Amino acid sequence: MQCGRVGSRLLLLRAPVPIGIGALFLFKKFQFLFAVGTFFYIFVAKTRKDMTKVRRILVWLSRWNHCLGFGIQSPWAYSLDRNVLNEHFPYYAYEDMIKKYPDIDFETRKLCELYFRLANYRQPHVVWNYIPQSDAYADYLKCGCAVASVHEVNHPLSYEGTVDMALMSLSGDSKTFYESVIARSDENTVLIVEGIAKNRSSKMFWKMIVADSRTGVTFDLYDCGLVFFDKKRFKENYIINF
Repeated sequence: MQCGRVGSRLLLLRAPVPIGIGALFLFKKFQFLFAVGTFFYIFVAKTRKDMTKVRRILVWLSRWNHCLGFGIQSPWAYSLDRNVLNEHFPYYAYEDMIKKYPDIDFETRKLCELYFRLANYRQPHVVWNYIPQSDAYADYLKCGCAVASVHEVNHPLSYEGTVDMALMSLSGDSKTFYESVIARSDENTVLIVEGIAKNRSSKMFWKMIVADSRTGVTFDLYDCGLVFFDKKRFKENYIINF
């Protein structure tokens, strides 16, 4: 019985030592977890203010193997990608447009500058802008091509001539508008379709355009899709890391 008591006392006397070490270990672990949690909270709180940048990073990583024209065999398509779609030359017009539209978000500004470069490249005379998502689109298009006549519409136009460039959002009666563009297109027409990866129906609509026998070369930039109608070029859908 005494041995039992002595043993109990020894256990009681020695217990504070491992408990103290364990408490210190738990405290250090808590400090580490608290630091990680604080960092994560600050990161999330900051990025939630601009989740667009986080999303763009994820999209870029998912398309890393389509950078710098990698995998594009056509010299024309490669040149278009490197010299127009992903051209990073700081045009003077960019500064003027930033002053005129200082509150545009990053994603919209990126699209506006793309439309500027496409207008500068294509030099269209007639541009249809169907349900524009930004008032700045027309000015960027006109800045890229001084002779461009931009028609902002909310429904298909009864226009009899050829459309040089058309910009459409997937809102309203977008399918009817698409058919109107097809009927008034020629080998020089370019169609820009916004929001092709926005949701399931948008993705299905884009797949339908790519598979349409009336369209030619297409470019998937994730934020938008480009459709060309020159049937002399081999029909191909290029994935671009934009």
